[in-house]
This record gives sequence, C-alpha cells and structure tokens, in this order.
Amino acid sequence: LEPPRGYFPDDGATAYHDCPKGFVCPAGTARDAMIPCPNGTFSNWTRLYDVDQCTTCLPGMACNATGLTAPAGPCAAGHFCRHGAIVTNPSNTW
Repeated sequence: LEPPRGYFPDDGATAYHDCPKGFVCPAGTARDAMIPCPNGTFSNWTRLYDVDQCTTCLPGMACNATGLTAPAGPCAAGHFCRHGAIVTNPSNTW
C-alpha cells in the first residue's frame, strides 16, 4: 500500500510513520524521499504533505538551511532579516 500524504512507510512497508518536523511527505513518499522544507522556511509540525505548509522564516531571523525545525538564529547585529531570510547578514542594514 502507498502511504497517505503526511506519512512515510517503515522499512518493511507494513506501517506508516508521521512525516518528521522539517520535512514534507506527499502521498506515496518513501522513507528516503522525504522533501526537506526549503531555505527560508522551517516547520515544527509533523505530517506535512506540501512545501507550502512549511512556515516562512520569521522577521529578524534567518533560515539558512533545508529541513529546519526552527529558525537557525537571529540576524547579525546591524542587519534586518525580512520574512523568509536565508542569510544572517542581508544587505538590509539599520
């Protein structure tokens, strides 16, 4: 059986597990094919099935990697990170 959206199968394909935080599992996703939330986003929720469900990085924070469960950290001093920032020192300065 194909796993429903938001889940992936165990190795024996006999049970399904929640798609982990930071990842997306469309219907039919295999364990090794989970999609990480992209740069500029994060997710602290399980069972996501569409990348649009990943949360855009918060203002003042940066999400500079894929598969994050929380923003990576605050912007560097003197810089302003907008929603979805992927670097801690964007060209926006105070």
